[in-house]
Amino acid sequence: MAWLQTDPSGNIHLSFRFGGKKFKRSLKTQELSKAEGRLQRLIENIRLVESGRLEVPENADIAMFLLSDGRLDGKPKVARNINLSELFQTFFEQMPDDSLEVNTEKGMKIHERHLERHLGPRFRIQQLIREDLQRYVNKRAKEPGIRGRTLSPTTIRKELATLRSVWNWALGERLVLTPFPNKGLRYPKGEEKPRFQTWDEITAQISRGGLSDAEVEDLWDCLFLQRSEVDELLEFVRTVATHPFIYPMVFTAAHTGARRSELLASKLSDFDATHMTIREKKRFVVIHLEVA
Repeated sequence: MAWLQTDPSGNIHLSFRFGGKKFKRSLKTQELSKAEGRLQRLIENIRLVESGRLEVPENADIAMFLLSDGRLDGKPKVARNINLSELFQTFFEQMPDDSLEVNTEKGMKIHERHLERHLGPRFRIQQLIREDLQRYVNKRAKEPGIRGRTLSPTTIRKELATLRSVWNWALGERLVLTPFPNKGLRYPKGEEKPRFQTWDEITAQISRGGLSDAEVEDLWDCLFLQRSEVDELLEFVRTVATHPFIYPMVFTAAHTGARRSELLASKLSDFDATHMTIREKKRFVVIHLEVA
């Protein structure tokens, strides 16, 4: 049973009985047509619940649940005001120990400084919209990068990826209430990197001339060493290493592709006569060692 009532000021209220209890809520309107529409929707929602097609959550606000077509089960939660600096501070404080690699956390804090420099440390994070992010992209794209070029779009994407990761964490903590507003962002076109090449291929291009110093450095960044060159490099490291761990560490990196952080995390128990275990962030990799 459900019905409408009008109070002395003309505001319309909706009353109904459900589960043996009486409920009354203001519809915050004086227009009868709107109120009657809400009444009919309520009656339909009660019918859906009684037929089992709509389930009321445990401890839900019954009136709000039925009046919202099952979308709300309590008063909407409002995120507390928090600025950009506080957001990052809270994020790092609540991260469990060792949940982030040292280099990852260091990189995120560098990104945080750039974000605060342009957006401002007191920027109210709940007010962030796509236009704010686009202005950030446009400003960063004009700043100097390496080798006389402006900052690469790859770097800008990484900075915003950091902000998105922190935002997604904040979404789970109810510090923000909406998805990260990066849809539709436009980035400057980046320069395509050269493909991986051998030493001979690179020196042949340089000998032909016409390359800037930056372009030459780009080529050497893409050097692919052949097996004999890897062996030559390792022999050089072995002869000049000033600490006993350097050569085996570089040797392992050269033959496995393991990162420095993964190698530094190695333990004696990770090695035996025929195998070694590399502890990657999300998995273990066991490598067979060929003993000469």
